[in-house]
Amino acid sequence: MQAISSCTSVVDLNIRGCSGLSDAGIRALAPLTRLRRLQISAERVAQLPSFPTVLRQLPRLRCLNLQPASMVRRRQLGAFAVVQ
Repeated sequence: MQAISSCTSVVDLNIRGCSGLSDAGIRALAPLTRLRRLQISAERVAQLPSFPTVLRQLPRLRCLNLQPASMVRRRQLGAFAVVQ
């Protein structure tokens, strides 16, 4: 995942199937300031303490696809707007 941080033009990213995603790996997404859509497994988010911080560093993120969403607590999303 560290290599992704140099791909700053990425706008759509699906890492739902990344079973080895670590907290350091999720922090590597912070430089992707053009990212508009992120798909990630809710099971992984529950294990990534840096996830809310990274969300706040993605100013263009408009779509966050978490499945199954029932596994995500509101506090894990931080300041990201929750739309139901």
